[in-house]
Formats: sequence, structure tokens, C-alpha cells
Amino acid sequence: MILARGLIVLSCLLATFTLFLNGCKKADPDPIRIGFVAGMTGRMAPVSIPARDGALLAIKQVNEAGGIDGRKLELIIYDDKQDRDVARAAVRSLISEGVPVIIGPLTSTMAVEMVPIVNRSKTLLISPTASTTSLSRQDDNFLRLRPQCVTVVRKLVNYIVDQRHLKKIGILLDVGNSAYTEDWQRCFSRYLEEKDGEVVSAVSFVSGDDHLFGALAGKILKSQPEGILVLANPLDTAIFSQQLAKKGVQIPLFTSEWSMTRDLLTSGGRSVEGITLFHVFNEASKKKKYLEFKDEYRAYFGQEPSFPVIHGFDTMQVVIAGLKRGARTGPELKKVLLQTKEFDALQTVLRFDPYGDIERDLFLTVVKDGEFVVVE
Repeated sequence: MILARGLIVLSCLLATFTLFLNGCKKADPDPIRIGFVAGMTGRMAPVSIPARDGALLAIKQVNEAGGIDGRKLELIIYDDKQDRDVARAAVRSLISEGVPVIIGPLTSTMAVEMVPIVNRSKTLLISPTASTTSLSRQDDNFLRLRPQCVTVVRKLVNYIVDQRHLKKIGILLDVGNSAYTEDWQRCFSRYLEEKDGEVVSAVSFVSGDDHLFGALAGKILKSQPEGILVLANPLDTAIFSQQLAKKGVQIPLFTSEWSMTRDLLTSGGRSVEGITLFHVFNEASKKKKYLEFKDEYRAYFGQEPSFPVIHGFDTMQVVIAGLKRGARTGPELKKVLLQTKEFDALQTVLRFDPYGDIERDLFLTVVKDGEFVVVE
């Protein structure tokens, strides 16, 4: 009995000591929370979801390596629904949650709504894809990884006139993303006129009504263009191309980087063959860093990475680079990133100017045999 009682007492003491040790263990440090705002539903989803996945893969890599100073990264995701009020509310919520940086949005129109809000805070906004010139050369809380549209437009106009010998162009534009598409239209018209060309028609619509596209095609064709520039999301660009094909019309088609996802290829089929654009993404890149990433992404998600994936990953890597340099607030991140200036991204070097606008390579890309092919 004495032995049994002693064992019981010893067991109790050991249990108490174990609880004491467990209580003394340090709790996991709070994660570093990063915001993400994009159109996760609706017709922007084919761009926004891959961008989120790219950002998540960058976070996965860091967290599996132990985080930053022992702190894991956590992505807080909001759907802006491509609605101005929803977008503003999402940014305010993330600011109130104390995130130092928000990745997003993915459209220029939403960026125009969000920037004034972050400018009244200490949160930094970094867009993977917004390119409107209305936000260029401003000392604000906004950085981006996509060149402003004037750079891309000038290259496209030079190609259309000098190499394709076309001077009469019709434009179809989605004014639901007016900060982007109307900016493109203005720049394109100006540069085309400088080369003795003209925009013979500019037809606008708001994404969401599939039945519009036959009529829209008819409107543009009445002006007898030699080529058509489509400024719309991948699905709408594909539907419009199909309507032209149904009418038996064969005409050179051009588009912006907004359309370049595999949804354009799968939804457009043969009707999008030959469509041409300038883009920062080279699907055939042989850079070692990109090839290793491509293998990891394919293994994790079971599909090939598209341009939004690359932009989402690169943007998160830029944020991570700032965090690794000790920045923990929006102002600190902005200062560190602009001082660093250059970042070795998956496919190219990213260069920030003093205003947080970006310089990077552009590739002439054409749809050929159901794939995006970079023209050397």
C-alpha cells in the first residue's frame, strides 16, 4: 500500500511538472498578416484566383522554411466583386485589421477607388496588374508590378502600323473597367494618329451580358476597320471573337494583357487564333528560377501557371523581400522597396522608379495552334 501510494504521488508530481513545462513553452508568435483584394467571383475570377494561388505558393515556401523571424505569413482574402463600394469597404476592413500591406487590386478601376483610402492610412497597396496612367508619377502609398499602359500601347501601335501595315482600327472596350480601358483607348488613339492612322469606331459595353456581342461586332464592322483592338477580360474577348467567326469575318485582332489567360484559349478556340498583344509574361521562358517554379506550381495545383499566377507570386515575393529586410509597417515597406529598386523576379528583373511605377521587359505574343507563342 505504501509503495502504491508513493507511485500515485510520484505520478501526480510528474503530471504537475509536465503541465508546468507545457505552460512555460512559448506560444507561437502572431503571424504577419497580409491583405489580398481582387475580384474573386464573376468574370474577373479567371484572373484573380490564379493571382491568389501564386501569392499563396510564395507564402507556402516561406512558411515551410520557418517564416520570417519565426513568424508565419497569413493571407487575408477579400472579394471586391468589381464593385466600387465593396472594394472600398474591403480596404477599410483590412486597414482596421492592421495589415501593413495589401496585394491588389487586379483592375485599374478598383485601384483608383482604393488608393485614396490607403493614402489616408499607413497601409501600403501593391497591385500586380493595375496599369492606368492616372496613378502614375505620384508619391503615394501605391506600388505596382505592371508597366503603365502608355508603354505597352506605344509598342502595340508601332507593331500594327509598321509591321502589319494597318491604319484603320476599331476598338471594343469594357467600360466596367473604365480606368483601364478608357486610358488604353486614349493612348492608342493618340499614338495611332501620330502615325497617320485613325480609330474608325470605339464601341463600349459593360461585361455581363453575353447576348450583346453579336450586335457589338456588327457595330464595329460597319466602320470597315482593317483590324480590331479588344479591351476586355478573357471570356468576353473569346465570346466577341466567336461572334466575328460566326459572321464569317476574318480580320486581324489585337488585345491587351488583360485577356491573356488560358480561358481565352479554351473559350475562344479557333476564333482567337492569331490574336496579338504585348505582354510581360513569356510562357516559354527558360530562366531557371521560372522553370523550377513552374514544376512546383504544376505539382501543387495540377495545371500550368498563367500570367496572373506569375504576377501574384512576384508581388508576394517583393513583399517578402521587404519583410526580410526588417520592414513591418506600410511606410517601412515602401521605403525599403523603393531603396532596393531592383528585384530578380521569376522571368525578368523588376525595376521600381522613385514613384513605385515599374519597368520590365515586354514580349510580342500571338495565339498560335491554341497556345500563346512569343514572337522572337
